[in-house]
Amino acid sequence: MSTLLRLGSVLLILAPAVVPPASAATINVPLDQPSIQAAMNAVNSGDEILVSPGTYLENIDFLGKNVVLRSLSGPAVTEIRAATSGPVVRFVSGEHLAAVVDGFTITNGSGTTDPWGGLSGGGIYIYQSSPTVQNNRIVANNITGGTYRRGAGISIWGKSSPTIQANEIAYNSVGTDGGNDGGGIFLRGLDLEIAPLILSNTIHHNTAFWGGGIYCNRSIGKQPTIAGNMIYANSVTNKGGGIACNVSASPVIVSCTISKNSAPSGFAGGIGTYNSTSKPVVVNCIVYGNAATQIESYAQVSYSDVQGGYSGTGNVSVDPQFVDAGNDDLHLAQSSLLIDAGNSGAPYVPALDFEGDPRIHGASIDIGADEFLPPPPPFISYGQGCPGTGGIIPTLSMDGIPLPGSTVTVHVKDGVGGGTAFIFAGLYQAAVPMGYDCLLNVWPLSPGFVGPVPLFPIGGTGPGNGSISFPGAIPVTTSPGSIALQAFVLDAGVSAGFSNTNGVEMLIQ
Repeated sequence: MSTLLRLGSVLLILAPAVVPPASAATINVPLDQPSIQAAMNAVNSGDEILVSPGTYLENIDFLGKNVVLRSLSGPAVTEIRAATSGPVVRFVSGEHLAAVVDGFTITNGSGTTDPWGGLSGGGIYIYQSSPTVQNNRIVANNITGGTYRRGAGISIWGKSSPTIQANEIAYNSVGTDGGNDGGGIFLRGLDLEIAPLILSNTIHHNTAFWGGGIYCNRSIGKQPTIAGNMIYANSVTNKGGGIACNVSASPVIVSCTISKNSAPSGFAGGIGTYNSTSKPVVVNCIVYGNAATQIESYAQVSYSDVQGGYSGTGNVSVDPQFVDAGNDDLHLAQSSLLIDAGNSGAPYVPALDFEGDPRIHGASIDIGADEFLPPPPPFISYGQGCPGTGGIIPTLSMDGIPLPGSTVTVHVKDGVGGGTAFIFAGLYQAAVPMGYDCLLNVWPLSPGFVGPVPLFPIGGTGPGNGSISFPGAIPVTTSPGSIALQAFVLDAGVSAGFSNTNGVEMLIQ
């Protein structure tokens, strides 16, 4: 599995596509309309806006329309940058989940006046609406004016149940003085039900007074669900570097990794709570390596790895054994004790991990946002060979560690003794008929991989008794990927004049 930097490349795969109705119109920007907002003004609910790569200096309002706004080539090459003060994108007219913003970098937002007189929503502002926000990079939004600043990345207010899925939310700031909350995401229910689904996002390097990554406050009834998120390296000057739960905020936090977040001495850098009305339910989470402490009281925690320990069923306090925490790679190493250690029956367990890998893999779900998948074997045998003299089919196998510049060992067995063998290489597995009931198991042929096709004398005597093992050098210039190999044994005793082996796919790391 790759590092967190891979996120940008998988965002377009992770979340399910929202398909417009068959009768919906599609508007292309800038082909059909010169700007995104011009397209939004022209469409109706159910339509789709497709945006070509480029930087668009705009502030977008969905205007109550349930429209799919999607980039054609993803957030790496398609940016919406606020042209004026205010949120980059706003949903404030009752939009629901069919209103979608998908696949953009959303940046340079500065917020708008919220119901409590502060400034909210630098990147995206949601009020009494429930859109879908997926596959975006919501980065470098900063709210700097006013006394109270909330939700530099995303701010969600009132009776709203949006889906916030598979986004990178990073380097957003509301400042760190008192009353400035939710660097990455801010949630405030206004004493109404606020129940967003915050799923499989990577939330990092955001700053605030409370709630560097996520801030929750005042939800009555159904609570937010925070599932499968990687939350790291966020910072605050009060509580909850990763997540802060203020009055009447009891979100369900499941299968999250919360690490490397920071708060001042005496406060929780992982999950902070305000009082007994703040009772987050934490299941299958890693809360480890935060400063100064991990989780404050009132949280209900189970099947989680909490540094220093926390009371509750199935909780542990062990080094998670991240692949490279120093460089923000918080995938689980193969030796981690958190693999298969979670509660698969917990509520809201996500079907995929934070970067789209399937869960559950193994006996039980892994603790944290990452589901460990063992690396594939370096050599995969496939297909079948055709027999030589005596009806015996030779075999090909390999061992070693296939890396550019390394040497592996090739074994050809069960050929005709005293014969000669050679190796064909190809790019893919294949089953191409060659006549005489023989198959070519590699294609297209690429003998240049090993230079001119060399011949290898096989030791032994008689049908099925020939074998040879020899070193095979992998050129140092070889790119990671796979090579398919098959051995042929010259054999005058059969009509084809040869026998051949199974194929072996070698995965070069």
